[in-house]
Amino acid sequence: MGSKFDAIIPLFGFLHLKFPTSHLLKQLVLDSCILFLSRLFKYIQGKNEYKKTIEMTAPVISQVSPSDGPFCETSFVVSFYVPKENRADPPPAKGLHVQRWDPTYVAVRQFGGFVSDYEVAVEAASLQDSLAGSKWAAAVDKSRGDQPTSTYTVAQYNSPFEFSGRVNEIWLSFDLENE
Repeated sequence: MGSKFDAIIPLFGFLHLKFPTSHLLKQLVLDSCILFLSRLFKYIQGKNEYKKTIEMTAPVISQVSPSDGPFCETSFVVSFYVPKENRADPPPAKGLHVQRWDPTYVAVRQFGGFVSDYEVAVEAASLQDSLAGSKWAAAVDKSRGDQPTSTYTVAQYNSPFEFSGRVNEIWLSFDLENE
């Protein structure tokens, strides 16, 4: 486990395409990403109301809200950034919608290789541990509120056809307005 976090990064007003109801019972991060990424890929290939192809962007992100027990649902939302040229009027599509992010901050831990559920769990725990005792840990805890588990985001930057030099990140979002 690392002794310090990789970075604190402000994210400002990104647009994402996401699935409005992407709750999967007992699905894993990797499985949900593959399932939903295929729908997003069809969207950027022109399966949208404008029949317009859209440039693929990175990272593809999976927001994960872990359950707090063995029989509870874990929620996954898979998204990608809408390219700048499409932000004013992103093509609508059935089952997808645009999510506009307010400015936020994220603590980031970077790791390589292909994403696996085990690696995601290890890296998320390592990021949480690396923040311990810092003002960032307090901000993450405060943002969590009454939730017993922390929602985190997995960012994947490479094409699935790239086998070396892969870059992935775990993000823990928080608000710094009142810190």
